[in-house]
Amino acid sequence: MHLKPPTYVDNAAVPEPREVLAVLTQHWKVIAFVTAAFLFFGVAASFLLVRPSYTSIVVFLSPHGSQTLKPIGSGLSAAMLNSPSLNDRIIQKLQLQTAWKLTTFADAREALKSQVQIEVSTYDVVKITVRDHNARLASDIANEYLNGLNALDTRLAESDAADRYGFLDRQAKQENDELRQAEDRLQELQRRSGLIDPSRQTAQAILNISQLHAVIAARAVDLQSMRRYASDTNPGVIQLRATIAQLERQLSDRQNDASPRAVGDIQIPAGNIADLALQHQRALREVTLHSNQSGQVMLQLAQARMNLMRTAPAVLVIDRAIMADYRSGPQRLLLWLASCWAGFFTACLYVFLGKAMALSGYDAASIRRLLRPKAGPGLNTPTA
Repeated sequence: MHLKPPTYVDNAAVPEPREVLAVLTQHWKVIAFVTAAFLFFGVAASFLLVRPSYTSIVVFLSPHGSQTLKPIGSGLSAAMLNSPSLNDRIIQKLQLQTAWKLTTFADAREALKSQVQIEVSTYDVVKITVRDHNARLASDIANEYLNGLNALDTRLAESDAADRYGFLDRQAKQENDELRQAEDRLQELQRRSGLIDPSRQTAQAILNISQLHAVIAARAVDLQSMRRYASDTNPGVIQLRATIAQLERQLSDRQNDASPRAVGDIQIPAGNIADLALQHQRALREVTLHSNQSGQVMLQLAQARMNLMRTAPAVLVIDRAIMADYRSGPQRLLLWLASCWAGFFTACLYVFLGKAMALSGYDAASIRRLLRPKAGPGLNTPTA
């Protein structure tokens, strides 16, 4: 049997809308049946195959209450919420692998990632949306994100506070040791030189030297007067000269004396006052410097100790998740409309293909024969 040669239609001829409408009207029963069939399967699938879902939402501000850490921005909060350690903690605590009947822990991670949506606004407001087929489980997951973020921020704050406290404790010990050494050097200088209060001791040394100068001058006048009527061998002249010599030695000792000083002697030679005062000022400045630094470090150490003992929540919750009373999905009306549209489109495509085949001269039997594989050489092809 030979195939009927197809009758080709002019490609330039474009069907008019009336012709298209006429074809659809002619096969309206087929279109209605297919559309109704798709709608029936869509309704059945929406009730039997698609499980209802529930949504829980948590809204909070980024953590800013940590005194040891810098303020955490919303971007860092989102990164902390997406951290594998936090997700694994939620999966293990709520036993999501068992609740979702998954075989591996990795599948539970992927399922949790697909059901959680984290949104960050420009005002450091973080919104967590959780969708699940179990309303209570959805709210538990959302609230557990809050608890996990709070625990993570607290752990970071405690770690930072512990490191800061350890560093300040070592600095305080070092400053105390340096302060003690500076005080020992100042004490040794005071014991060796006898210089305790440079200003008063300097004034006293100058006063003593002035008094000795005055006494020596007075004795010199007495000696000059005595020599007018007494010889040099006169006992009074000899005694007066000895007294003047002794006073001059005392004056020399008061002005410059390099001999070792006895413990408790605070009479400072005037010639050594400038050098000893400079040494005393440097030693005292070093003691004051280390004393101020030690006081500041001790104050910071006390604050670090308070931060280490304080456990205040860092997450400022705006809205905590509650169990949803109504399901948020699936949108059955949208599924039904999509099923109707898919059925109508499929039916129209079937009708137009059938019409095109009829216009081309091919029937169903001819199409089946064309789709059969060709026989090889030497084989007899059965004819109808």
